[in-house]
Order: sequence, then structure tokens, then C-alpha cells
Amino acid sequence: MQWKWKSAAASISISNDEELDNSGEGQLTSLMKAKMNQTLLSLQDEINQGFFASTQGAKAINCLPTLVDATSTKADISSSANSWWQSQITAGGSFAGRGLADWLTMYNNIAKQGVSGGIADIFLTTQAIMEYYERSQQPQMRYMIQGDNMPLANAGFESLKYKAATVINDPNCNSGVTYVLPSANLKFVVHSKAKFQVTDFVKPANQTAKVAQIVFRGNLVTNNRRKLGKITGISA
Repeated sequence: MQWKWKSAAASISISNDEELDNSGEGQLTSLMKAKMNQTLLSLQDEINQGFFASTQGAKAINCLPTLVDATSTKADISSSANSWWQSQITAGGSFAGRGLADWLTMYNNIAKQGVSGGIADIFLTTQAIMEYYERSQQPQMRYMIQGDNMPLANAGFESLKYKAATVINDPNCNSGVTYVLPSANLKFVVHSKAKFQVTDFVKPANQTAKVAQIVFRGNLVTNNRRKLGKITGISA
């Protein structure tokens, strides 16, 4: 099994006019920091979107839709030809009708898939599905009166769990999908020398601007694909 490094980069440019307009040392430093922060956030957002891309580009990091499936080739191993390299996939449906049952079955299926790894501790899904789950739990809420104080109605939950798993949502998560993942078997590895490092500014011969880059090198990998689960087609 061999995973390949994937790289990404974003450029920071400061024009000659910007340098002149911010010629004070403090002003120029503030400008550079603002540009670096903006570029870093853009690069991080690009990588996060890549986690949920429908197909993986040749130079892109592994994306969950193809990493968590039963047909694609990953780490040079064909899951179609090797059933032990297939993820757990379930076609879902109405959350109100079967959502919790599907979550329970997937949670248990992952737990029994060999001894390499642990139980699922992350349920990664959309905001809509997370809200389906929270609404399903609201009838279980209870309010308490402490001492002589009137009860304080504080509806909703600050965080959500399902058994040992934390339920989280991502705005880029694929519609109708819940990923059921054990962190012991899924890692986002980052190269120690390309962990969003900023290169030196250089001035190209044919430009008046200075340019630097923020560089990243890493990948999303697994050591046991059978421990990764996905429920698709979830609706209200």
C-alpha cells in the first residue's frame, strides 16, 4: 500500500504601487500580513472543497466520495478486485423514517470490520441532515428548576453526539450524505516542510510586483478502507 503526496500552492503578490502607498514599515507589515492571511484562508478553503470533490484530479488530494466507496482504485489497490479494500456503503432514504436505523447499522458494521482500528468517532454530514438528527432528539429534552429560580428555556444543543461519535457538518459535504468515520483509520497527513509555509518574496524580471507562495503538501489517507462508511440519498 502506497499513498502519494499531493501539492497545492497559492500566490501572494504585492505591487510596486502598494509598496509605495504603504511605505511606512508598520503599514507595509500590516499589508503583507493581511495578504498572507487572505491567501492562506483561500488555500485552506480550496483544500477543504477538495475533500468533497465528486472526482479526484490527478494532482488533487484524495476526496471522500471516491475514498469511501467500493469500486475505485486507491493506493494502487483495486477495490473492485479486492473486497477487503471496499468501504461500507448504504443507500439511505427518509431520515424521519429510517435515518437513525441506518446510522445504527453503519456504526455497528464499522465496529465489526476487523481489529485494525476502532469504532466510528466522527459522523460528517450536511447541515440539513445534522438538523434532521437534532430535531429527532428534541422530544427527549428536559428542563430543570434549580432552587427558587424560574426555569430557563434553552432549546437546542451546543454539540451533538451519536454513541461515541461527534456529529459535525461541513458546508462542502455532498448533498444527502453522511460519512461515518473512525479517526484511527483516516488521517490528513501534512509534510513537515510544506505545512502552509510561506516562501521568500521574489521580483520577476518582467514585473514590478513581488511574489511569494504559500505551499502545501499532504494527502487524506486510510490504513483500512473497510472501516470507512457512507450513507447516501438521505432526505427529510
